[in-house]
Amino acid sequence: MKVPKKRQKLDESVESEESVKIYVANKIFVQKGLKILANYRKLIQDDFGSELEEVNFEENFASIEKINKFVKNSTKDMITEILSPNDINAQTKAAIINAIYFNGLWEKPFDGREKETFYSNPKREIDFMTTRPENGDWNFQKGINWRALGIPYRNRKTWIQKSKSLGVTIPLIEVSTTLDLPENLNKLGIIDAFDERCNLSKMFLVGEEPTFIGKAIHKAAIKVSKII
Repeated sequence: MKVPKKRQKLDESVESEESVKIYVANKIFVQKGLKILANYRKLIQDDFGSELEEVNFEENFASIEKINKFVKNSTKDMITEILSPNDINAQTKAAIINAIYFNGLWEKPFDGREKETFYSNPKREIDFMTTRPENGDWNFQKGINWRALGIPYRNRKTWIQKSKSLGVTIPLIEVSTTLDLPENLNKLGIIDAFDERCNLSKMFLVGEEPTFIGKAIHKAAIKVSKII
């Protein structure tokens, strides 16, 4: 499977959509003086649209500020910080950053907003988006212990599931989460990348000192704030 070509097709597809916007930004921040192999540099630029930028990781706060600013701008201020001072140090050689921003309009706008009780602990009154049964056909599925509702965005390519008329009430929410990927990837058998057995000789001209992945962080933010 040619991942770069499939990603390029996805980019071309969403670029033609006016009501759905997806921005993907890739950048590798490398320690000043680190030798990047020419083949790897060409691969990431041609196939993945990634950029390279030199920083001095010995200047901890300055390099973190630059990386966080890149992520902040790439996600339209949704994610303002991905790295903290404890995430890098003077031994850091590179930080591989991927940022994705998505913004879509509902295929069928919601009718309006209403105050409803949100059953958190403690429960509180918050804004909900609402729609009446006659105004929406939804992809509703259920099983023994679960229920799922599909709410399409505009300009959907396909929709083969059966629809059902329902009244829907959804809270306006903003949530974010940060995952420590090594812990999860280790469970999938990806272990060598995070210790001295890691081989990055196809990427960088490394010396005798071990070079491996010290941090892998995933951060996601979701904001449901519009009825249109």
